Amino acid sequence: MEIWPNFFIIGGARSGTTSLYQYLKDTKGVFLPESKELNYFCTNINPKLLLTKIIDNKQEYLNFFKNVKDEKVIGDASPLYLWDPKSPKLIHDIIPHAKFITIIRNPVDRAYSHFLQSVTYGTESYPFSECIKKSLISPSDYSGRIIEGGLYSEQIKRYFDIFSKNQVRVYFYEEFFKDPHYYMKDMLNFLGVNEELPESIGKIHNSLVVPKGGITDKIIKSNLIKNLGKKIVPKSSSMLVKNILFTNSTKPQMELEDRKFLEKFYRDDIKKLETLLERNTPWKI
Repeated sequence: MEIWPNFFIIGGARSGTTSLYQYLKDTKGVFLPESKELNYFCTNINPKLLLTKIIDNKQEYLNFFKNVKDEKVIGDASPLYLWDPKSPKLIHDIIPHAKFITIIRNPVDRAYSHFLQSVTYGTESYPFSECIKKSLISPSDYSGRIIEGGLYSEQIKRYFDIFSKNQVRVYFYEEFFKDPHYYMKDMLNFLGVNEELPESIGKIHNSLVVPKGGITDKIIKSNLIKNLGKKIVPKSSSMLVKNILFTNSTKPQMELEDRKFLEKFYRDDIKKLETLLERNTPWKI
């Protein structure tokens, strides 16, 4: 019998999805595969822009769920499903009863965090101010995804249009991590899990990192090595490789001019989002 996930963590990128994935993975009664970001239902992204390969083979994808035992809640954490306009229908065609969890962050801060991560991994080389301008000229390239990733209203509306609103739960990053125990209880109730919260709640995962220097800089910036790594490094080992190549870092501050530009850019979309969700965001924009 084929085992498919029945819930998805769909985004947004750089909004705490790795921490959320780990919390749920540590919760009794919930099954999440050892690997995050399988991206099986994502067809609108250039694989060359990702650090790990897209799982595009059905059997390979289903193999990630072969170790399900008695867990009734089975998940796939792939934030790109929120951004990719084709993902909702692709999921609905196979799993129309699925539930969705999305956690979204102040779009200005999210864009800058995404940019800093992209610089670290060698997929972005322009200064942030140039990245912003470039994204408006060519929104389909990687810089465009950094900025477009924060236009949440249309992304979430796509799920509301295809699935029942009762199947989609939206959380704000700033509220969730201020009181993760409260929101995790709400989330488990939404998923139908009547279990104790895991002890790992509160620990932050996937914080900003930088290369350790020396040969690691060359490895990270080499497309040949990155493409080879996607083929030979298993999904389950990606976090180990990250720990070997990178170390934690203090995040540099965004220029005030860039922040003001982005606040103006996102303002109308935030109003649309608040109308869609029928509640205010916690963002002071």
